[in-house]
Amino acid sequence: MDQRQYLSGMLMVIASAVCFSVQPVFASYAYADGASVSGLMWLRFLVPSLLLVLLVKRPEGFRVLPAVAMGVLYSATAICYYSALQHVSAGITAMLLYLFPVYIFLVAALLRQERVTLVKMLALLAAMCGVFLSIQGGSEGSVTGIVWGLGSAVCYGTYIMLSTKVLGNKAGLAATGYVMVGCALVFSVPVVFGEAALPQTASGYVAALALGFISSVAAMYLLMKGVTKMGRATDASIVSTFEPVATLFFAWLLLAEPLSAANLIGAGLVVAAAITLALSSARQRAKEGALASRPQPVAG
Repeated sequence: MDQRQYLSGMLMVIASAVCFSVQPVFASYAYADGASVSGLMWLRFLVPSLLLVLLVKRPEGFRVLPAVAMGVLYSATAICYYSALQHVSAGITAMLLYLFPVYIFLVAALLRQERVTLVKMLALLAAMCGVFLSIQGGSEGSVTGIVWGLGSAVCYGTYIMLSTKVLGNKAGLAATGYVMVGCALVFSVPVVFGEAALPQTASGYVAALALGFISSVAAMYLLMKGVTKMGRATDASIVSTFEPVATLFFAWLLLAEPLSAANLIGAGLVVAAAITLALSSARQRAKEGALASRPQPVAG
């Protein structure tokens, strides 16, 4: 593999993580301008989805309905994540979301698709300790916010597991557009019934659109291109653990959220656990692939 191509892919994944990490900043500005979760999410997904559907050509064999259905599922992640932001700090919300690799591992282990090893169990313990430290070292929070945050990890983990089967290798910009259509349809319901509050001024709408284009379209596009260039999904997932660390930094820089030693240690433990689980799973798949490709002795 060309080293320069691999490096450019890595930089794209890091840029994607930065785009994702500023979600709480844009959301905070929109909330301060009077937007509710459902109103903000409707604006976030509506305009980008329409532009992508109109401007991006669908690949041959692409099926619209499964992508829209995945959007309905992804909207559950958005509801949980942005509801958590209203109760706990951006840093804690990011830490809770990044428990999704732990959830994926647990589901795979229960379905006997993943071997349970000592290293993986230690990684799970490290992730739980990291979240506990982040919560203890964070500013004011609530059980409600923590539950919403854990819900975002479960929903996002489920989305990741199903998207590989439902979307397959069609997960390009066209798929992103129709996933966003599904999200926009879900959040259109409270808007139609007058249960969604929209921003009150132009600055609130700018924040909502920035959330849509920077933290949705740009973030997803850079991630997909980066994974393609790197050629290794596992490597990309490791690099993307930069996101919760970046979220802590931007929340401290732009939202004046306190940043304590416990926050930093907790973030480090969660990131380390995610990397450990990804590497361990990759090694297991490589070992199984090597065994499967080994020539079998011929009975004679």
